[in-house]
Amino acid sequence: MNDALNEVGGICWYELEINKAFDETVEFYTRVFGWEPHKEVESPEMTYLTVDQMIGVFTGPDFPSYFNNQSQWSVTFDVEDVEAFAKKAEGLGAKIEAVTQNTPYGDFAMLRDPQGAFFVVMKPNRSTK
Repeated sequence: MNDALNEVGGICWYELEINKAFDETVEFYTRVFGWEPHKEVESPEMTYLTVDQMIGVFTGPDFPSYFNNQSQWSVTFDVEDVEAFAKKAEGLGAKIEAVTQNTPYGDFAMLRDPQGAFFVVMKPNRSTK
């Protein structure tokens, strides 16, 4: 595995998905780590904050069912081809939870490894990164 951040095979993003008590949870992390979150999106569909260049914080009324109504942290790995990676991982026992393509930020696949651990792979849109 590539140990470099923001390179294929390495980690490119961390995200906190918050189902309930969004403001209180953001306040907790702001106080404990000294975060200065920046609002990127606030709409009826979602609220999205960023912290520095590596952390996103998400909530929305349509919280994805694959989170089982639980807030959680997720890690995102940079890959060359999201579909090919998801198919390979599935063949090795992973479960594909969702695939999202053609977003302004890139293509994504949300997966669970054979033991059930959640992770994300992404082919970032390098022009917005």
